[in-house]
Amino acid sequence: MNNPGSIATDKSVRFSVIALLFAGMSQFCGCGSDDTVEIAGEVTYDGEPVPQGQISFVPVDPVGPPEGAVIEDGRYTARVTPGRKRVKIRGSRPLPEERQTSPEMGLLYEDFVPSLYNDESTLTADVTAEADRTYDFHLPPP
Repeated sequence: MNNPGSIATDKSVRFSVIALLFAGMSQFCGCGSDDTVEIAGEVTYDGEPVPQGQISFVPVDPVGPPEGAVIEDGRYTARVTPGRKRVKIRGSRPLPEERQTSPEMGLLYEDFVPSLYNDESTLTADVTAEADRTYDFHLPPP
């Protein structure tokens, strides 16, 4: 025979677990409070705008997920939580015509920004909620 009190307890425990899971998921996906700021800037490599790529802002302290944006024609706009960030930049450009293999493959691209600015990056940005939110990155060749 079931104790009616235990059924209510089971339901409230189930509800609590579901509520905690939802709260955790909303924090993970960014669905909770929006404490991000919009930042923008330009990205060049060897004096030329990066035609397309990605820019990532990774928290220096291990709290929070990386955030980022697409780079198009040397420009990006991103929503980022304030704090000190490690910046990783990847850039790609179409291969020269003589290196394109076949029209069926479509246009082929190459990564050209050295790992010094992505996997091995020491670039940083101190993102704040106040002041100018422009973060430009002018990358010289190594």
